[in-house]
Amino acid sequence: MPEVRATAPAPRAEPPPLSAIGENDPDMTIFQQPWWLEAVSDNRYRAVTAGDGIKTFLWWPYTEERWWGFNLLCAPAMTHTLGPVIRLPEGKAVSRASLRRRLIETALDKLPRADGITQVLDPGSPHAQDFGLAGFEISVRYTYRLDTSAPIPVLWDSLKDKVRNNIRLGRASFATHTDMSVMDFCALYEANLGRAGRINHHDEGVYRRLNEALAHRDRPRIIVATDRTTGQTVAATMVVWDANTLYYLRATQDGTPNARGAASLLAWEAIELASTMGLAFDSDTYFGRTGAMFIEAFGAEPVERLVINRKTTALKVAQALGRRLPGALKASV
Repeated sequence: MPEVRATAPAPRAEPPPLSAIGENDPDMTIFQQPWWLEAVSDNRYRAVTAGDGIKTFLWWPYTEERWWGFNLLCAPAMTHTLGPVIRLPEGKAVSRASLRRRLIETALDKLPRADGITQVLDPGSPHAQDFGLAGFEISVRYTYRLDTSAPIPVLWDSLKDKVRNNIRLGRASFATHTDMSVMDFCALYEANLGRAGRINHHDEGVYRRLNEALAHRDRPRIIVATDRTTGQTVAATMVVWDANTLYYLRATQDGTPNARGAASLLAWEAIELASTMGLAFDSDTYFGRTGAMFIEAFGAEPVERLVINRKTTALKVAQALGRRLPGALKASV
């Protein structure tokens, strides 16, 4: 009988330190990733830390902005949620709550002097109440999310009949591809806004830096619909993702009757992509009643994004005054 030798167990990999901030970290959204923040802020973002980095850790990024002479701490462009990353040891809930609040208080003491602090927290963030206890006002915004873990046919059956018909119409009228660059998407986005008499509030530099950052990570994904007859681009959607969620970051269409069905087709293809990647789908905000009804028709449900605010009385007065000024006067102040 052959001799059986015991095989030594493979050495266990050391877990990364709590203070490690790594890409594809399931505890962090894409909007909290340093590479994202560097791109959209032109490397102007800053962060405060708290804890020992071994048993406790807090990392809180922000940007500083000036408005009417006031100093504001907020999130950079195209960063729709932010807030701190907090890691704690296992233990009793009461002990973890106490540790978390001490970390937040320490971080608040380290922030630069500010007249206002505003950030929108991710729906998965449990920290809003801690900020409320630290003197912040808490308000609510909404996004829409869709659990895409069900098979594609089940997701398809959950759509409203009108949406399914629009997608079928879109498939018959438009071809889709993912060959568009972020910069070409930016040009299309601005052109469509211009035709609607609106302006893009994000400068081209944001898109250029984001294009470079995404390209280095093989992540740029623009889904484009082109007219099958003319070859004209009628609509495009930019999606980004992290370890848990795919975000419908930007969408644009030319607004002509010929584009009917294109928006529904691109939204459905984004949902299919999220499902294929094993990610939740997030509409990443929406525009008014029309936008809400559009995304609800795909089976997505509203979820809360809690907003934390702390403002000086002087800033509150100035903002109230600003809302009352005529547009031309606001621009001159």
